[in-house]
Amino acid sequence: MDRLTNGKGEISKYTLAELKKLKIGEKYEIPTLSEVFHLVNKKCTINIELKGHNTAKPVAKLIEEYVTNENWNYSHFIVSSFQYEELATFSQINSKIQLAVLTQASVEQAIDWAKEFKAQYIHPHFSLLTLDNCNFAKENGLKINTWTVNENADIEQVKKYDIEGIISDFPDRI
Repeated sequence: MDRLTNGKGEISKYTLAELKKLKIGEKYEIPTLSEVFHLVNKKCTINIELKGHNTAKPVAKLIEEYVTNENWNYSHFIVSSFQYEELATFSQINSKIQLAVLTQASVEQAIDWAKEFKAQYIHPHFSLLTLDNCNFAKENGLKINTWTVNENADIEQVKKYDIEGIISDFPDRI
């Protein structure tokens, strides 16, 4: 909250009504996930990170509503998380929704979890990428999106690997 809004503290400590009163950059309201879906309107894939506990079920339900009622496809979504429990829960709820294992520590562990949860992607921090572990992930049938690559030199480095996507705060640099 402190970094992006005029609020302070943890987002989980706020009610939705309180969050809607805050501003991002003194101009924008914090959108709900449903509002993000309406804004994107199938123009690109949406990567949804499960950050909190017990977030898998409501996110899966919302995605299912958009697939059923709004003519979206499961391919419009990737659900990712660092949290083992949320990945486990999500993988049991709906295997049609693409799943990604986030990691800041170990590509090998992310691959193991991805196999366990039948995930299609791993999302390692860019500093973890090597030619060998990218090839190993591909050999295990996994796609790779890396995060948060902001500096030009880092962007150029990760472009050398056979990966699907680069997550950045500055997409115009890619």
